[in-house]
Amino acid sequence: MSTWPPLFASLPPFQCCFIADIEDLQQDMENINLPDTRDSEKIEMGLFEGGRHLIAHQISSFERFLGEDVQKLVEEEFKEVEVLPSYGAAPGTPHKKSTATSREPAKPPGWRRAKLSFQQVQVFKPEWASQEGHVKPLFPHEARIRKLTYSAEVKADVHVKVYKPRELGQIHKGKGKQSTPLNVGKGKQSMPMDIGIGEENLKQEDIDQDELVKSVSIGRIPVMVQSSYCQLHGLSKQTSLQRGHCHFDVGGYFIIKGSEKVLITQEEQVRSPRCIRLRDEKGFQSRFLLASKGLSSRTSNVMVNLKYHTVEEKRSSYEQKTPYLTVQLPFIKMEINVVVMLRALGITTDKQLIDIIGLDLEDTQMFDMVRPTLEAAESDMLPWLWDAFKEQLSQSSEVIKTAALKLLEGKLRSKTEETPSQILQRCLFPDIMQDDRTKAMHLGYMVAQVLACSLGRRREDDIHCLSKKRLDLAGDLLLMELKSKLFKFRRELQRGLQKALVKEGNIDLQKHAVPFSLENAFLTGNWAQAPGTLTPRQGGLVVPLDRENPLATISHLRQTELSANPKARLRDARYPNLSYIGRFCLVQSPDGEKCGLVKSLAFSSRVSSGSPEKDVFEVLKQLSAVCLEDASLDNLRNMSKVLLNGRWVAVHENARGLARSMRLMRRTMNLHHQVEIAEDASQKEVRICCDSGRILRPLLILAEKSPPQFRLELKRKLGSSVNWNAEKLLEAGIIEYVGPEEEAGCMVAVDLEDVKNNGSLKNFTHCEIHPALMFGVSASLIPFANHNHTLRVLHQAQKHCRQAIGFYSTCLQARVDTSGQNLLYPQKPLVGTRFSRLLERSELANGQNAIVAVCPYMGFNQEDSLVMNQSSIDRGIFNSMHYRCFSTLYKQNEEVMTKPAESDARRSNRPYAAYSKLDSDGLPQVGTNCFPRDVVFGKVSALQTNGLYEDRSIDLKACEKGRVDRVIVASDDADNTVARVFLREKRAPVVGDKFSSMHGQKGVVGLIVRDYDLPFTRQGITPDLIINPHAFPSRQTIGQLLESHFGKVSGIKGRFFDGTAYTHMPMENITHELHRLGFNQWGYEAMVNGQTGEMMDARIFIGPAFYQRLTKMAEDQLKYRRQGPTHPLTRQPVDDRKRHGGIRIGEMERDCLLGHGVASNIQERLFLLSDPYQVYVCQGCNRMATKDGNKHVRICRFCKTSKHIVCLDVPYACKLLYQELLSMGICMRLKTELD
Repeated sequence: MSTWPPLFASLPPFQCCFIADIEDLQQDMENINLPDTRDSEKIEMGLFEGGRHLIAHQISSFERFLGEDVQKLVEEEFKEVEVLPSYGAAPGTPHKKSTATSREPAKPPGWRRAKLSFQQVQVFKPEWASQEGHVKPLFPHEARIRKLTYSAEVKADVHVKVYKPRELGQIHKGKGKQSTPLNVGKGKQSMPMDIGIGEENLKQEDIDQDELVKSVSIGRIPVMVQSSYCQLHGLSKQTSLQRGHCHFDVGGYFIIKGSEKVLITQEEQVRSPRCIRLRDEKGFQSRFLLASKGLSSRTSNVMVNLKYHTVEEKRSSYEQKTPYLTVQLPFIKMEINVVVMLRALGITTDKQLIDIIGLDLEDTQMFDMVRPTLEAAESDMLPWLWDAFKEQLSQSSEVIKTAALKLLEGKLRSKTEETPSQILQRCLFPDIMQDDRTKAMHLGYMVAQVLACSLGRRREDDIHCLSKKRLDLAGDLLLMELKSKLFKFRRELQRGLQKALVKEGNIDLQKHAVPFSLENAFLTGNWAQAPGTLTPRQGGLVVPLDRENPLATISHLRQTELSANPKARLRDARYPNLSYIGRFCLVQSPDGEKCGLVKSLAFSSRVSSGSPEKDVFEVLKQLSAVCLEDASLDNLRNMSKVLLNGRWVAVHENARGLARSMRLMRRTMNLHHQVEIAEDASQKEVRICCDSGRILRPLLILAEKSPPQFRLELKRKLGSSVNWNAEKLLEAGIIEYVGPEEEAGCMVAVDLEDVKNNGSLKNFTHCEIHPALMFGVSASLIPFANHNHTLRVLHQAQKHCRQAIGFYSTCLQARVDTSGQNLLYPQKPLVGTRFSRLLERSELANGQNAIVAVCPYMGFNQEDSLVMNQSSIDRGIFNSMHYRCFSTLYKQNEEVMTKPAESDARRSNRPYAAYSKLDSDGLPQVGTNCFPRDVVFGKVSALQTNGLYEDRSIDLKACEKGRVDRVIVASDDADNTVARVFLREKRAPVVGDKFSSMHGQKGVVGLIVRDYDLPFTRQGITPDLIINPHAFPSRQTIGQLLESHFGKVSGIKGRFFDGTAYTHMPMENITHELHRLGFNQWGYEAMVNGQTGEMMDARIFIGPAFYQRLTKMAEDQLKYRRQGPTHPLTRQPVDDRKRHGGIRIGEMERDCLLGHGVASNIQERLFLLSDPYQVYVCQGCNRMATKDGNKHVRICRFCKTSKHIVCLDVPYACKLLYQELLSMGICMRLKTELD
């Protein structure tokens, strides 16, 4: 083993201060002022770059997929494609002449075969071709309007070689043997087996066609908006705005058939060894799952199990539990003794077995665990050893290995031509392409894991920890789907070329290459199976993008979901894990069956994009790490293991020194900044991860610097005029990205004050940039979130922020959303957080600053109700504009866009429709007021043979109304006309509308009063909202009280306040400032009753607070019905609100009505206005009577009489139930009182 190289001498001086120097500088700690909040803000502004990092992981993953993975995948799948014809005349057979009745041309004698080799792959930016053949660039705005898929065409250069065999006599000349016919299919000709097969016959073929076909279209792939393959990439803000793209649109989504779709990031288990406890808690299991994300098709599932078998003693009744080690492989039908498997891999001596597992000769506990397995292996192999000795092998090691392989051969799942040694090489750790010795070392490492866990020397792996999980981003998911599509493309290409090879002439590759498309996967949501599984993903992977407001859009793009059945019992998977801190938002998760399964990334977390493993190997080589193939088994137990992405690749004599050196190289940018380096001193392991899908988070570096150096460096660097970004912060050594496995060995301070209070940097290695970065995007915008109850923060972060009405786009005229709502007068909150500035989207606010008073008022704001000021509503507060988009497709040569004529006979089937709002072109004019039953699309069928046409116009349903805002007419790729009509409707707050503050303090409007009836202050200020005082002790939203307190000072002084969570806010300064400005220092004010003019007895807490109007509006829930359509089977009202459906009354509604004493109203709702019906019942047998033929007489078929027949009023559903039960042989009796 070589000595450790002098690496530290090559590093910059400021990186080489060790913790040992800190003791000499402890007395200087009191005089040190660590970086303040302004320094932290500079780091955040440079690190997050205006919020562009929030979806950078999705865009970079997609760009890596199109730029690298597609080329590699095509080269792997189409490196050499051989096509053999499936029918035709065999060589040497008579040539069949074509006849007049023959549909196919004459087939030439002889077989031809082809070889295809796909080379350079090109991915073009989205384009669309009109029916005239003009090809133009396709922008996202045009794709939405024309209902097109925003996709890129993939083309490849294909090298085609067609081989034509020589005559049969020339091929077999001098061989003295006949060709053996091979049946190639039912009803097809036989093919000589030695034609086109074998190296010898390849030399006896002539090349009939040798051509390099350029730019063969092989498929189309949807393009992610704002990626480098998007037409908007590289355009200026003004040009993008002219192309109908909002400046605040971050992209990261796809456009499929005009609809915006997003791929939800999937949370999968890591593909590396992990040791867990068995379900029955009688043993442990070490499982190695290898399943590539797409480029490699190799999969492996190796499990080493430790189970306790019960053995009865012969001389006593005592039962002893004996440990037994087995290995389970996918190609073997039962569990195999792990010693037998190691023997089959060449570990033939006991000394090698001890070294492979890493046993200590003095460790009796470990030997007692292995001894039963070793004894069982000897007894199992004994019969096979005798057979191996009969073969007179020269060495005893060969005898033992041969016996173990023969034992494995008898336990294979199916018969195969491969030998057990070949199967082990192909299926056991297929990613390890080394010899059997290396595979045996990996298997021994898994055995050592299990033994250490069983003896309590090693913790079992937490499968819910993020170090054991990876995220499959958009590029990874597309790669899985593309692989399945390329398989089908290859199969269809071979089938098409098989027919072409029979005909004479060159084959036309463009004609037979049917391009693939990923569009169907986005439309159905059915995706390729996850790695390591056999079942495809079903639903939930592709969902429509949430466009309610910008915050909801960004939160949706940063959402992750665990790939599991939400209806299953996943108790531990739903609970938060300690590794989630700083990586997943702990307060943002939906309720219901997906609680804990759907999560949102934290504000500062990033997803690794992966780096080449060869760079890590080069560093390990420089640091004198010994490759696993060259490692000696004698000293293996004393060496430290080096694991790369879960695989054991090398050993080293100093784990701590290796980990420290690699971290220093990473901080000096000599190693990729996303490489994760973790040291486990107890297990003598260094775990290195450089794969993609790991969740990293930035931390300030405190280790290896003395306090004065840390202060001076950070102040000097941040005080310079450098335009900081994430890359420059990494280069300067200020921050580094830390993964979950590496962070387990770090000491992270909560903030810089925590470092100062502890008195030494020796206790910490890193420091949080800001504690509030552990929140997600939605929760980070809540001011004073740390002062609220967790449930209230969850409601705001998960529900209310997504339902808040805002101004979600600066290009409203270019949007074609089905529905949308915009606040007419949005405002920036007076008290916000620093993260709202980092997002650079403060212009697109989702609410308004309202004056809120806290007091009861006339009993109309009890519970969570609100009292609103009608005068404030008239001035525009919380007024919004509601948009609806109605679209239709006019099929070419089938439908005509026009206004149906009055004399049309087919128009009588729509007597209720109003056509007065239509122009002659069949569309309404802009500014026209439309109401229910008004026709918005005039559409008729093409003229039929009888001279009539059918009216197919589309009218507005119930509750659909508004003024025509826009009318857009476009054409799709099939030259069909796409028409859209946009209706807008101004909505002011009414009783029943829902509002919420930024603190989850939701409420419904219970009363709207004019300002002269509301209380007012001595300055004449009347509140916009009045909420109940009981809302605060029950919901514990102290943050709203602080917001009102700070907001009052902000409104008077005209400046914004920072209310970021976990930021020290001196309350004394605010109270003194309020007192200096002439207000009560605690926010209370004396108010006058607006109705009586008297001074109110109690002082009222009043101040500004940021409130949001939610999409839950009373007008959308309004439902009324007197008569309307009914279901043809049950005769009950339908449940569609737009068709004047019925109102559902359940048990709670019934009990509520009974409590109010309105039983007659219940009878009216549930019977008279629902499905009244009359049935006739025989009082003799209590069964239903039926009608006697054409006579108007009711007769009982059971009693054979028409006497004692009475009429009953019952719901029709009751009569239907009676008949359905009677058809099943169950008779229901209707008992009545006798006359």
